[in-house]
Amino acid sequence: MEIFFNPWIVGTGTTVVAGLILYYFFGVGKVTNKNRIDPEQTDTRETSRQKEYEMELESFRNDMVRRGLAHTNIRINGEAGLRTKYGIKAPANVNEIELVVGGTIYRLTNQNNNNKYDRAKTDAGLNASPEQILAHYDKLAGYIKDSNGNKINNGPFWEKEKSKLESRQKQVTMWGWVAEITSHPVIATLTIILISAFIWYVFGFDLSRFR
Repeated sequence: MEIFFNPWIVGTGTTVVAGLILYYFFGVGKVTNKNRIDPEQTDTRETSRQKEYEMELESFRNDMVRRGLAHTNIRINGEAGLRTKYGIKAPANVNEIELVVGGTIYRLTNQNNNNKYDRAKTDAGLNASPEQILAHYDKLAGYIKDSNGNKINNGPFWEKEKSKLESRQKQVTMWGWVAEITSHPVIATLTIILISAFIWYVFGFDLSRFR
């Protein structure tokens, strides 16, 4: 029994126990509290960031209006950049896409509309303009709204683009036909003779000197 009442052992044991108690309450606890995320501080930071975003967004929009760019893709892309900068989530209607055509904003839908916007971009081609994308979206009977949220009937955008495509196709066909005809040796020779005769007739050149 003497070993349990040895002053050295008792003193050492008491010191160790006291140290563990102090470390637990003032060491581990302190570190844990230091690393713990305070919800109130997080909310404060989020609110501050949101306010900074709203202030810069308002300033940006005013600048766009002053420069006459309020209804352009520059404004739309700029606002998206600000959301990325401040880590702001896109609006709930991120499914809605804005296109600026001829200074007018048109709102289209994608995911809730069988991905018609993505399909329209593919159909229109890599270098398609917003007007061409809108036309192909219209061809797919996609849902189109104006800047005030009013529905726009389908048809006119694609009809306009289709007319342009048909006109281009006619030009390509015509020039292809001309190239095919003039590539024939006999036709090419006759063409040269006719052009020479026309030059002689108009300008009075003496073609005999070229013999």
